[in-house]
Amino acid sequence: MKQWLIDLEPVNIADSTLRLGTIFALSIWLFFHGMIYQEPYGLKLVELNMYPWWNILLVALVAAGAIWCPRVGILAALAVFLYLSDMDILGQSAQDGDFMRNVEEYFVSGAGAVAGASGKSN
Repeated sequence: MKQWLIDLEPVNIADSTLRLGTIFALSIWLFFHGMIYQEPYGLKLVELNMYPWWNILLVALVAAGAIWCPRVGILAALAVFLYLSDMDILGQSAQDGDFMRNVEEYFVSGAGAVAGASGKSN
């Protein structure tokens, strides 16, 4: 067998368990959140997207996952791609460039009916 194939195999039970756990967690996230078009993310994830270091950190995590286990790298890359795609759509939702206003509209879309039903006004 080729040496590089042997190097990709888990080295012990802890490594194998962590790989399977990470693959399972990423698969669950992709199934419930990543595959839904324009899925609403938490406010913190939306706010972090404004900072360039956050995108660099995501790419570094994908690279680290791919070096550790190619299967983890593929799932992490897909998760980051879908997240960044949704954030790009959110950022382009208004042409005036007011990112925080877009974020507020993103989270309260359809909330006018809820606020009106509770007696509160804007």
